Amino acid sequence: MESAWTVAPIFRVRDVRAAAAHYRDVLGFDMPDERILTEPGNDNAIYAIASRSGVEIHLGRSRDGWRVDPGERPNALGAYLRVPDVRALHDELAGRGARIIQPPTVEPWGDLVMVVLDLDGYELGFATAPA
Repeated sequence: MESAWTVAPIFRVRDVRAAAAHYRDVLGFDMPDERILTEPGNDNAIYAIASRSGVEIHLGRSRDGWRVDPGERPNALGAYLRVPDVRALHDELAGRGARIIQPPTVEPWGDLVMVVLDLDGYELGFATAPA
């Protein structure tokens, strides 16, 4: 039997350590030090893997000369994450100081959706399907 597929978006960020701390401290993701990868021979962080409830978001350092530009609404880049209780998550993230740009709102397709901006401007849509 084939196991379920998963997906992990890769966001290019300005500062991997700052982004990793934001995902840990503000968004409540697990971010152990061993999941922050550095360049060989120095301590410059180049990649990190944040995880929460089985979901991973990868944070990669922007290459020299590359812009970090997630875009602007309604065409911004980001991820759409299904969660069991978006209202409870809203309360948690609001208490942590997250930049919530859309409180839980019922969308035309029926999902209750909250949208949060991360440190680099990527949109994270957290959604609970209708009961």
